[in-house]
Amino acid sequence: MSDTEEVEQVEEYDEEKPKFKPSAPKIPDGEKVDFDDIQKKRQNKDLVELQGLIDAHFECRKKEEEELIALKDRIEKRRAERAEQQRVRTEKEKERQARREEERRIREESDAKKKADDEAKKKSALSSMGSNYSSHLQRADQKRGGKKETEREKKKKILAARRKQLNIDHLNEDKLKDKITELHEWMTQLESEKFDHMERLKRQKYEVTTLRKRVEELSKLFSCLGSALTSCRSTARREPLPAAESKRASLVAAQKPNCDRLGHTPDEETHTMAKVVAQKKQLMLRFTLKLPTHVIIHATRSL
Repeated sequence: MSDTEEVEQVEEYDEEKPKFKPSAPKIPDGEKVDFDDIQKKRQNKDLVELQGLIDAHFECRKKEEEELIALKDRIEKRRAERAEQQRVRTEKEKERQARREEERRIREESDAKKKADDEAKKKSALSSMGSNYSSHLQRADQKRGGKKETEREKKKKILAARRKQLNIDHLNEDKLKDKITELHEWMTQLESEKFDHMERLKRQKYEVTTLRKRVEELSKLFSCLGSALTSCRSTARREPLPAAESKRASLVAAQKPNCDRLGHTPDEETHTMAKVVAQKKQLMLRFTLKLPTHVIIHATRSL
């Protein structure tokens, strides 16, 4: 069976099969359906819902506005109360400062009056001791009073420079932060200065202790040297004359080779050695005690 015959059979089968014919939908029997009415009802329902949402939105917005107005009123009221409290506090602080100043002034006046009365009594009691003594006492009192006044003024100036006024009543938040940073830096500077002073005090105490120990050691050394010199002098006084002469002769004989080599006499060599020993003592005292040269020379001569 060829391909042509198969195609012909398929075409014949298609021709025999009935074709589908479309038909219009049937309208149901009964009352007619009004689609316009349905659409209108749906639109009315949507409008009612939209109007309800709009009314709810405006009601919520009205409540929020009322709450905002009430919050603003509370803020203004609190700000006014705070300003009033600050004013009252400032007035009380001014009154307290004025009262303190008045008490201090009264106390200083009473102290000055009492001191003047005591000085007058003292001068009247000592007036019988002579005009020269009283005038000298008066000049001394004036000098002492002027010095005290000067020291007091110095103290006041230093305290006024160190005690800074805050004046933070009119500052806002940013300026308060800057003020806090400034105070923190100032406190850090004061702490560093305090630490430096404490370290300097410790170093000075250590130096004083070290120098005191050196002075004690040197005083012990000088006392030992003094006792040795005293014993030598007493021994030389107790020795007979021939023994001292023989000892001196032995020393001169021991120094003779050096004297012959240098061309000096034994007395000159002895004087030179004593001079060298004195110079060594001076250098030792200078580097140990750090004293002036004339004091060291006087100390070595006394030894």
